[in-house]
Amino acid sequence: MSELHRESADIMAGDGRTVTVQLAEWGEPRTVSDDGRTTYREAFDSMEPAGKIRVKSSHGGDLIGHAVADSYSPDPQPTIDLHLAETAAGNDTLALIRSGAIDAVSVEFQPSPSDFEADGVLHRVAAKINGIAMAFKPAHSAPILSVRELPENQPEREQTMSETTIDAVTAADLASFGDDLKREIIADVDRTSEPVGHELDKFRSLGDLNHAVLHGDASPDLHRVLADNIIANSPGVDRPAWVEGIKQTVDFGRPTISAFGTQSVPVGAGTSVTWAVNANDESTLVGPQAAEKNPVTSAVWNVTDVTKALASYSGAADISLQILRRSSPAYLNAFYSAMYRGYAITTDTACAAAVVTAATESTATWNPASGTAAELREVLFQVSTEVENATNMPATFVLVASDVWQKIGGLADLLPAPYGTQNVSGEATASTLTVNVSGLPVIHDRFLASGTMIVSNPSTGDWHEDGPINMEANDVEKAGLNAGVFGMGLFAPYVPTGIVSVLSGA
Repeated sequence: MSELHRESADIMAGDGRTVTVQLAEWGEPRTVSDDGRTTYREAFDSMEPAGKIRVKSSHGGDLIGHAVADSYSPDPQPTIDLHLAETAAGNDTLALIRSGAIDAVSVEFQPSPSDFEADGVLHRVAAKINGIAMAFKPAHSAPILSVRELPENQPEREQTMSETTIDAVTAADLASFGDDLKREIIADVDRTSEPVGHELDKFRSLGDLNHAVLHGDASPDLHRVLADNIIANSPGVDRPAWVEGIKQTVDFGRPTISAFGTQSVPVGAGTSVTWAVNANDESTLVGPQAAEKNPVTSAVWNVTDVTKALASYSGAADISLQILRRSSPAYLNAFYSAMYRGYAITTDTACAAAVVTAATESTATWNPASGTAAELREVLFQVSTEVENATNMPATFVLVASDVWQKIGGLADLLPAPYGTQNVSGEATASTLTVNVSGLPVIHDRFLASGTMIVSNPSTGDWHEDGPINMEANDVEKAGLNAGVFGMGLFAPYVPTGIVSVLSGA
């Protein structure tokens, strides 16, 4: 993930080499740009300093110091101390800050996966601060608050003869006066009494004290009961780690509709679909002529038609404006995705039922409970021939219900493709859930009725459909939005004899 830069403003001049800056203002949306062309709204909710933060004169500029990571404080706004090095670039930067020419800093940060968008504002959560640069045009409010800590070694200014007077107080005079004052204070101390040592004097640091208390090496007087701070008493900082996306969302698709194919029904074309049907025995249309000038064969050739009404499929809900405007991820987008998945389930179930109703039963049978892969291969070859007799095109797919699919996938003679199958009736691979018998792909459709096996090709029928389309209307009285999907469809079995149902047998 690329590193982003954000600027801030308002530097207060001062003395010293340690500069305290504010990195941003919590929750304040600002318009920013990462490429200089496109802009968006952004706000910082939280940030974390890296172990080492470089300070530069500008983005890509000279290294002028480092940030003191331990000095970072998030309250009430995020602040941190910058120590500017005693280099030419550091001195120049310090001079510009004191003069007010530089009054802003810009953070260089790494975005985190926890970032989220709400109401058009991208909220940065746990942004990793890797660098800080001096800036002129701030994007976020991050002022330089003060400049502290006078440098230990100030360059001594060379004094001219004209500046030296006989009454001038020099640094040496002040040092001598301080030494005399110390001696006078010490002389007044009663040296006859032994200094009283404190129990804490033997500990060099708070860490040493804590270690001694923990291991029982400290005086009982130093043992204190610490305040009990637990997460239950501070729910305001117990922010959940929210997982993006909505889980248990499964799109099963429309296996039967996809196998046969779809045809769009244009708007304004009515509420039914009609197709022409050639129901003639064309073997009787042409015959031999007995002799020259004898009557030739003549037969009636009629074209009939079939009409089916489109069925409607729809669903809707009244959604409050509160959930529409305050939800993350966006509720309306997730709602429409769910409606489309529901539409797919309903329409594929309807198409599967229509296919079973229109299918022609084959004379070949196969029993999933006892049939072998070799027997299934033989049956599918026969049924594919029946499909070819009806359409002049062999079968291209086999549609099966869940119970039949399970039996076929476990046949002994169907081996997984990755293991180099040879001289077998077909393949069944669990890692991809692909099954192929005698060259025909076996397709699982959980919306088919139990015990169903359909063998066919796409020329035998189509699913005709208008939709699905979105429906929306404001519900002002309830401060809501009526939203849903609508579509119309039907399965047209052009050649029912080419849609062959294989019975399970006894």
